[in-house]
Amino acid sequence: MSFTTRGVAPLIALLLLSLKLGPAVPGSPPVAVEYKPSITKHLSRGVNLNGWFNEAGGASRFGANDLLNIQRWGFTFVRLPVDPEILDSTMVARLAIALDDVTTSGLAAIVDFHPSNATKQAALSDSSKMDWYLTRLRVGCALLKDRATDRFALELMNEPADPYRGQRPWDWDVVQHRLWDTARRCLPFHTLVLTGDVWSSLTGLLRLTPLPDSNVIYSVHFYQPYAFTHQGLVPEGPLRRIALPPMPYPADSSLIAKSVSQLNAGTFEPRIRDSLEGAFNAYREGQWNRSKLAPSFAQIALWSKNNHRVPLLDEFGVYRRLADSAARCRWLQDVRELAEADRIGWAMWEYKGGFGLFGDDGQPIYCVREALGLTSK
Repeated sequence: MSFTTRGVAPLIALLLLSLKLGPAVPGSPPVAVEYKPSITKHLSRGVNLNGWFNEAGGASRFGANDLLNIQRWGFTFVRLPVDPEILDSTMVARLAIALDDVTTSGLAAIVDFHPSNATKQAALSDSSKMDWYLTRLRVGCALLKDRATDRFALELMNEPADPYRGQRPWDWDVVQHRLWDTARRCLPFHTLVLTGDVWSSLTGLLRLTPLPDSNVIYSVHFYQPYAFTHQGLVPEGPLRRIALPPMPYPADSSLIAKSVSQLNAGTFEPRIRDSLEGAFNAYREGQWNRSKLAPSFAQIALWSKNNHRVPLLDEFGVYRRLADSAARCRWLQDVRELAEADRIGWAMWEYKGGFGLFGDDGQPIYCVREALGLTSK
């Protein structure tokens, strides 16, 4: 992994100019915050703008018209994934324009620090690279410092996970406290979005220790069952070149048996066929349906009640290129309705792309908008 120094000097200059403060004084506490997040009134229905600021060359992927369209459909906020590795001075300027456009559209926004897996794991395992990450995080603070606190929030790290995979001691609570401390010093009044480890999963949320700050939101991501939501999304290899039968949702035994029959009738290598058949059978045994999904949302709601903290489902979705469209939309509707029943705001992954609201022809997929309870305008 190469941590580029391109653009660091302009970033530091921007940081010091915008924040009008020097480096944090060791040992000085962040400003205490004692009120509930004002931004939560805008965080009911959102969508992730993946690929805009977390991919090289993505700056022209979306624009003001997309934001107006998103607002017209009935979304109330957007989540903007930002890769700190490409956050040079040019990207900072473009992101600032995008945030202006968010304000004009009437939406709210979460600026989500969304490093690549390699960058993230390096920052979580090496103190010098964490210092580099915190420098970039302060740039995010500078971008938001003078923007409305009820419209903009900063998410400190997307989907953290143990960089040592259980081979060495590691404590996400300690790491997240450092991220929070850095961000709270330079953003004393904006809402910060925190999360659990294990890829921002429910497991991670349930085992974290909430920080002593009421102006925070805790994000959780939901992609259960993974075999359904990520069907067809496989690494480069033989599975990319073969037609696979879709998995049904709910997990109807007769439909799964039909899919297994298609597998057995195909010209798959025995190893691949056996692996796929095992995945289908495990999915059937899981009996995945709305009732199977519901306990996860009940756990989120109970965690929120017990800890007096606001949760946010800021990622959920189904990869569309293999999934049956009707089954995909049933899952999206179930998840959306379960979240709303427990008063949990949500953001679908993603606006355009493999998990998106649009098909390969560039046209909106009507049943997805319907599943999300959006307007048809």
